[in-house]
Amino acid sequence: MSNLPEIMNMENCPIAEQLLSRKLHSSGVAVMSVRYASDELERVYAKSGTRDVEILWDPENLGAISVFLDGIWHEVHAVLDWFDGVPVDVWSNLRSVLREFSNAAHSDFQPTITTQVSGE
Repeated sequence: MSNLPEIMNMENCPIAEQLLSRKLHSSGVAVMSVRYASDELERVYAKSGTRDVEILWDPENLGAISVFLDGIWHEVHAVLDWFDGVPVDVWSNLRSVLREFSNAAHSDFQPTITTQVSGE
């Protein structure tokens, strides 16, 4: 975060909770495995390609983040709107449950499903 002093003017930042640095890709940026995208991110990516961007996010609401681009904070919404109002602890718990279920499905349930599908 080499430009931290420059961006600390958060006067116009809609979300000012936690500061992170993330890579901007053609699909946008991700925080906590939540994808965020906007026309502005696409424009900056088209101009400069993959690069680090500063992000502010609110752990009480994963629905939107602020991204610092060209000296201005931009509010960027999650690609999936059901993240609006979802706190990070709820999302983290859900990810853990989904990961456990996925692991169990690949180890415990797969032979049963394979047997039923193949008719054995």
